[in-house]
Amino acid sequence: MDVDTIAAISTGPGAGAIAMVRVSGPAAAEILLCLSPALERAPAPRTARLVDLCEPDGGEIIDRAIATYYPEPASYTGEDVVEFACHGGAIAPRLVLEACLAAGARQAEAGEFTKRAYLRGKLDLVEAEAVSDLIDARSRAFHRAALRQMERGLSTRIIGLREGLVRLEALLVHHIDFPEEDDPPVALDVIAEEAAGVVKKLDALLVTAP
Repeated sequence: MDVDTIAAISTGPGAGAIAMVRVSGPAAAEILLCLSPALERAPAPRTARLVDLCEPDGGEIIDRAIATYYPEPASYTGEDVVEFACHGGAIAPRLVLEACLAAGARQAEAGEFTKRAYLRGKLDLVEAEAVSDLIDARSRAFHRAALRQMERGLSTRIIGLREGLVRLEALLVHHIDFPEEDDPPVALDVIAEEAAGVVKKLDALLVTAP
């Protein structure tokens, strides 16, 4: 597991009223307090707080932002997370990020927040891939498909398919390996019905493939 604290600008480049700088890791709350000297302690969890952000060690004010603190495990990554909703544009977000890095964070790699969410069980692999698909979507159809994956639609169907296969395997093993035990062998029509159910689920899943 990662033990360092990462930070990155989480909104796209370009002019805009608001940008988001996200910090995740064990030092997230400490960095918030370092950049917000007026705060004596971290704000209440999931409560937006207006703060003046300063350069570390009491430097000049770099922006006025909304800070929200998400203590672990109730955050996107499962770690302590702080999100700064600062002013957009080319300068303010970069200055806020640089201040976070100067206060001890490391520049996050592309997709690293979602990677940490996956490693800590906040997302399964399908949901993690759906985050990327949603960001890259260029049509409403792909957007809908990515949203369904994020809602565990595909994951739920795969889990159901796996459970059906496990039941089918158990029936087959009992029928083949224990034909003379006290329990009678499983009727072939029961096995066939279970197999047909698995095939039906698999066919329904294949229909949704792009």
